[in-house]
Amino acid sequence: MSAGERDDGATEPEVRSDPAEAPPDAARTLTAQPTPPTYRHERYEFLSLIGRGGMGEVHRAHDRLLNRHVAIKIIRADLAGQLELNARFLEEAQIAAQLDHPAVVPVYDHGRLQDGRMWLAMKIVQGETWTKALRTHHRAPTGPSLHQQVQTFLRVCEAVAAAHARNVIHRDLKPDNVMVGALGEVYVMDWGLAKVVTRPDSTPPGSEPRTTPRAAGLLLDTRFGHAMGTPRYMAPEQARGDVSAVGPTADVYALGAILHEVLTGAPPAGGGGLVQTAPRLFAAQAAQGAELPPELTQVCEACLQTEPARRPAHAGVVADTVRAWLAGAHRAEAARAHVAAAEDLRARAVELRTREATLRGEAARALAGVAPAAPSDEKRAAWALEDAAEATRAEARLVESEMVLRLREALTQDPAHPEARQALARHHQAALLEAERRGDADAAAEHEAAARQYDPGGLSAWLRGDWTLELDSDPPGAVVELARYAPQDRRLVPVPMGTLGTTPLRGVVLPQGSYVLTLTHPACHAVTLPVFSSREQRFTRVAPGEHAARPVYLPRRGELGPGECYVPAGWFIAGGDAEALEPVPQQSVWLESFVMARLPTTFGDFKAYLDALPRAEAEVAASAGQVAGEKSEGATLWRWLDGEGWTPLNVDGARYPLDFALGGVTWPAAKAYLAWLDGGVGWRLPRELEYEKAARGVDGRVWPWGRAFDVTWAAVSGSRGDDVSRRPVGANPVDESVWGVLDLAGGVRTWTLDAWTMDGAASGGRLAAPDPEPKLVVLKGGAWNAVAPHCRPAGRLALPPPRSYRSLGIRAVRPLAGHTATKT
Repeated sequence: MSAGERDDGATEPEVRSDPAEAPPDAARTLTAQPTPPTYRHERYEFLSLIGRGGMGEVHRAHDRLLNRHVAIKIIRADLAGQLELNARFLEEAQIAAQLDHPAVVPVYDHGRLQDGRMWLAMKIVQGETWTKALRTHHRAPTGPSLHQQVQTFLRVCEAVAAAHARNVIHRDLKPDNVMVGALGEVYVMDWGLAKVVTRPDSTPPGSEPRTTPRAAGLLLDTRFGHAMGTPRYMAPEQARGDVSAVGPTADVYALGAILHEVLTGAPPAGGGGLVQTAPRLFAAQAAQGAELPPELTQVCEACLQTEPARRPAHAGVVADTVRAWLAGAHRAEAARAHVAAAEDLRARAVELRTREATLRGEAARALAGVAPAAPSDEKRAAWALEDAAEATRAEARLVESEMVLRLREALTQDPAHPEARQALARHHQAALLEAERRGDADAAAEHEAAARQYDPGGLSAWLRGDWTLELDSDPPGAVVELARYAPQDRRLVPVPMGTLGTTPLRGVVLPQGSYVLTLTHPACHAVTLPVFSSREQRFTRVAPGEHAARPVYLPRRGELGPGECYVPAGWFIAGGDAEALEPVPQQSVWLESFVMARLPTTFGDFKAYLDALPRAEAEVAASAGQVAGEKSEGATLWRWLDGEGWTPLNVDGARYPLDFALGGVTWPAAKAYLAWLDGGVGWRLPRELEYEKAARGVDGRVWPWGRAFDVTWAAVSGSRGDDVSRRPVGANPVDESVWGVLDLAGGVRTWTLDAWTMDGAASGGRLAAPDPEPKLVVLKGGAWNAVAPHCRPAGRLALPPPRSYRSLGIRAVRPLAGHTATKT
């Protein structure tokens, strides 16, 4: 027997004229039942039993024709011969099918089984009874709000109003016969007691029942004196069994009882017409200081009037009143409650984000002392910390999502609510910053639009992102040309914007973005100075630990040689590329100025070195500059050829072109070559972040040319449409950084001066001193035999100093002579 539940946990029996109980409803998702005897049907495959009731059973079935799951309701076998039940079964199907309302579960099909029993196919709805949601609302502080419950009530009223418009009354409305779907859908269920009020439907006791137009030839058992429904939701005339007096106002009474439960947690005491004085319904709540909306208590009292004529005429009148309240001034009060709940959620999210950062820091420290090639056992504890951090992050995102839902609900209540708008604007402000950090332009645009939409006025200047350029140069008097980076053919190209004047520059207001300044001075080399300013990171020339902005040093004529590129001192965005190999976390780092060779060291460069050495010494150097015995790696084999000197050969004896980038050199051999090359100017291997800055510029771009990638733009695997992507140095002009350095994303990787650590070589915004005897050395850059994802300039590899491979070479870096601040 189906039952409604009171707030004290007791059951409320339904009163029905027939001995059978109500059938289970198709939309109610129940605990799995044992599989019943198999039913066979050419269209439907019966899968499992959803539930049984006194009148029938409901099965989950597969509709072979439309390839979907449905619920099939079947009359119980022992009741199949009762014409009255068959009539009511068909009546319910016809009513539900003809109402055609979103809150009425649609009927798809009907028919008879081979044994003659009637069945009907309906939509399956995932959800829970409204009774459960109401209990949550009244017992759990974080449960659904009154506003949500009244919205559900309105959906019920609208469904019943649609039925009343077609002269159909439900006669058993209660929260237990309302389902709330997984996505907030509302369904009025169990139309088994419904009737059409325009036809004669009652007869004196003892006479034969009349037929119904909806179920011609079948009998309905609705007689005078038989009460049908659930007492605590039943109108007085319905409780008396006065069938002739039961009309739409009986459903209105039940709606009043439901609204009473929405407002107080229980239907009216007594029920069944026993409530005599409607204004006293809420006296207890008022005495306890409960703040119930007067508009809703008034409509509730009107619905619960003893005399049908004093109630609203039909459910549509109730719906109109409830709809007006939902759109009224009481939304502001509900909005404040949502904002308060959202603030609690925000505080919880902050706690979780802090916890996540702590866990990630602990994981990084745990991995810092573990070699990348170490076995899993040595990494498992750190992995557990990383997993805990990720779980905490997921929980934080869920809490933040709930916070946003609360704030949006507040604005649904009161669209002008200032605290809700400000909180949402702050949320989207933070999300905008995060999207800009990871380079997600689409998400950034969405969050920026949302921040503008919700901003009550305090973020307008911040959202514009304007910043002021202040710039000095050494020497002063440099002419400054401005260009702004803009996408063109999927690459970032500088678009000239004109001359800003001569240094010093003051008060130049620019929109946020990525720019490049070109400084020219008659006595100096031209200097390229990329500058970047975002809402989060403002352009500055103040170095860590200093208080005044640094002037841009302009190399004097003669300080730069042919093929040398000058990278001025300043901040840049390092790391943060999640798709790169082992990147450092995103951070801003100040690097002092340096000079980098425009091209990597070639076989011809290294040949000149070997040829310049005494024969015996060159023998040793040549041996140190190759990967002995690793033929599978295509090791370079240097051989002395009479008349040609030292010549690079591959394992097949073929000569490497001298304009190819040198490969197969060990870390000691690379340092020895640069010591020979030095000539007193300080040539050395690059620091890993020097290489990254030279490749990525200052604005956090992924590649030297921007964020997009095409395999033809760099010397990487497949860039020439075959497996041979090795080419002369400089043969890929797109692979050029903002400073004019070539082949930083492809060609060959390079040794650096830095020992491998998980966090990189920066500390406090500056580079730490390098380890002179590293066990593992950081490798940077792309390679002609590597796939593109392994060539991203933020990526990092590691190798012991005595080892090498055929695509590992040298990139020369030196300080700027005469500019002492740049020396490492």
